[in-house]
Amino acid sequence: MIDLIGLQFLTVLRDIRTKIKDMDGDLLKIISKYAPSIENDTKGYKEFVEKEIGKNNKVTLKDLPEIVKAIIKFENVEEVEDYYLDDPSILNEGIILSQYNLPQNY
Repeated sequence: MIDLIGLQFLTVLRDIRTKIKDMDGDLLKIISKYAPSIENDTKGYKEFVEKEIGKNNKVTLKDLPEIVKAIIKFENVEEVEDYYLDDPSILNEGIILSQYNLPQNY
C-alpha cells in the first residue's frame, strides 16, 4: 500500500508528466504552472531545474526523472530529499506508476 508521502510523490510525477505533454516540453510554462510566481520565484525555480538537468527550456518525457529529482531538491529539506533520492528504486517505481491512471474512488 502506498503511504501519503508516496501518493503525493506519485501525484507530482503524474502532474509533471502531463505538463510536459500539454506544454510541449516548454520548461518555463511547466514550472510557471507547477510553481506560479504568485507563490514562488518561478524564474529562479526554472533556472535551478535547468542547471540540475543540464538543458535549457525544452524537455521531453525522457527528462522526467531528472526534472523530478530537481523538484525534490528545490522543494524539500534534506531529510525528505534523501528519502526519495538515496534509493533509486523509489524514483524508478514512481516513474513507472505515473504512467497509469489511479482509481478515482479510493
